[in-house]
Amino acid sequence: MANLLKYALAAYAKPRMIARFWSEGSARHSIQELKEILRNDFKAIATILGNKNFIFGDKVHEVDCNLFGHMASFTYLPYDHEAKMVLREEFPTIKHHMDRMAKMFFTGQRPQAHIESYEALVPPSKSQHSGDKVAEPKLGPQSNRALVEDSEAPSIKQNGELYREFLRTKVFPWARRTYGHYGQWQRHWVFQQDGAPSHKSEDTQNLIRDNVPEFISVNISPQRNNGEWSPNSPDLNVMDYSIWSILETEACSKPHQSIDALKKSLVKASNKIPQEVIDRAVDDFPKRLQKCIDAGGGHFENK
Repeated sequence: MANLLKYALAAYAKPRMIARFWSEGSARHSIQELKEILRNDFKAIATILGNKNFIFGDKVHEVDCNLFGHMASFTYLPYDHEAKMVLREEFPTIKHHMDRMAKMFFTGQRPQAHIESYEALVPPSKSQHSGDKVAEPKLGPQSNRALVEDSEAPSIKQNGELYREFLRTKVFPWARRTYGHYGQWQRHWVFQQDGAPSHKSEDTQNLIRDNVPEFISVNISPQRNNGEWSPNSPDLNVMDYSIWSILETEACSKPHQSIDALKKSLVKASNKIPQEVIDRAVDDFPKRLQKCIDAGGGHFENK
């Protein structure tokens, strides 16, 4: 669960936002069990926030911290069985996303599946005669998605091997069917992924370079800071700044009894997203890149 919480903070931590985590709707946790969850999992969060001595007790505990460049306070309220993260300004319109995610975090179930999106962002081309946009394969209801079972492998290396197998068996065959064969691409396309450990390994990135026409690289490590993709990039990722919030609203508003049920809900929600909504999100990508440049690499949403 700690990894899922880390993802939540990384994906949704933005200025003027309040993030709340509580145990509402999780009757199977006793107060003591909840304290153990908070102590074990939120301690990991406190560590990435830069305060390694953050230990929960039986009294209100508040720590000022730096959250991705923004000042925040992290508070544990034992009498409400609640922990919350408050940035200096509150942004209620995003609060419901965090509330909904929080309820899922405290179900007591280990996350067993996540979404790997391997759609390509293709700049729309223009017809020489009419000036109209030519239809290109984009992220959408008819494009590919995959639900990837989380690995039980104990090491990043083994997770990386599974991810590379996923690329070989799912992504690259789909790309060849959609864009042509390597060296004879019928359309130019760009592969992009985030900086997950299995994604940024040297073996993984070399495999991708050998199989796609263009690739946005990520930093292998802080010491090898040669990547092109931002290390904290939810504002730049189509899935994060647009599509996932839609899927969340449609598929994750109620608890699911099994992973298969969750998968079916996600696929159903994905198929319902109008293509024009997805097209707008994809077309917004270069605009967001420019906004990020104008902001000097800092936060640019809601300004």
